[in-house]
Order: sequence, then structure tokens, then C-alpha cells
Amino acid sequence: MEKSKQWESINARDNKLLAEHKAGDATALPKLIKCYFKILMNVNFGFWRNRQDAEDAIQNQIIELMYCLAAGKYKGNTPFGAWLIQCVRNSNFNKKRKKGDREEKIKLSANKIADTLLAEDEIIDRDIILLNKAIAGLKPKERKLFLLRAVKHLSFIKIAKRLKITVNAASQRYNILLTKLKKILKKKGVVKIIYLEK
Repeated sequence: MEKSKQWESINARDNKLLAEHKAGDATALPKLIKCYFKILMNVNFGFWRNRQDAEDAIQNQIIELMYCLAAGKYKGNTPFGAWLIQCVRNSNFNKKRKKGDREEKIKLSANKIADTLLAEDEIIDRDIILLNKAIAGLKPKERKLFLLRAVKHLSFIKIAKRLKITVNAASQRYNILLTKLKKILKKKGVVKIIYLEK
């Protein structure tokens, strides 16, 4: 198959899955992520030069992707694959820049399933679907707090200003929220996708 036809086929596949995801199909996004998982893993490993860091980064980027798609940030002006890879690169540069001065570090990772993550496609499918549903099921204020902290990596000081609450309240509410999410996911058999590193 010629390269041009290959790209047309890939673009058609991506657009179909994106449309299904937008229509509410919970299986579409995991399928789309699976299509690019090895590529994204290579991009992350090339940047971090460490498998554990690369795996941690890609878990965070999956959450960021959910947020970006929900917020309508992908306009369709460029092929989805090219847009996704650029988002991953930007995410890595931003994370590296902020890594040294964040007051606390939040990690989103599949801690105990990291060793099997690349081989077990069914685990990727199941956990992404369950995490997506868990986040979607949060109250609007809880979802906003989660996205500000876990996705945008804002400090509790900045979050407090955005939400017009105290810094202590922002920190306490976030810890309560993480506990709530972990309980929801634990009941579904998901092992520590989200945890707070002390």
C-alpha cells in the first residue's frame, strides 16, 4: 500500500473512533490509544531515557488526552496522530520544566501493573474505560479540582485562588477526592492508577 493510502486509511480509522468516542462509545478511546501506544511509549522513552518515567508519563498523558478531547481542543485541522505526538512532546517539556519547583508531585501511574502494561492490552482497555467513567461520574466541582491538580499540575495555592477557597481546603478536598476515586476503582479491580506520592 502506498504511503498516501496508508495515511488515508489511518486518518479514516482515527476519525471514525473519535466520532464514536464523541457519541459516547466508552470503548472507542481505548481502541484509539492502543493504536498509538507503542509509538507514544517510544516517544516518552526517547525523552526520559527511563522505562519507569516513560510509563508514568504516558499514564498522565492519557488523562490529559481525555481532558483535551472533552474540552474540544482537537479541531481536526491536522491528522490526529501528529497532533497527539506533539501534545505528548509538549507535555514532557512542561513536566520537566515544572518538575524542579512544584511544591508537591502528583503521579498518575499503573503502579503494580507497570510490568505487564505493554503486553496486556485488555488491562489497558479495562482500566482506561473505568477511569474515564470514574472521572465522568464526579461532581462538576470535583472534576474541576481533579483536572486542575492532576492534569494541569497547578499548585494548591493557584487552585485555591481559582476555586476561591483556602489552600488547606484545596489540599484536603483533593486528598478526599483521590481517596474517593481509589475506592471506586478498587471495587472495579483497578490497582492504583491514581495515587498521591508523599
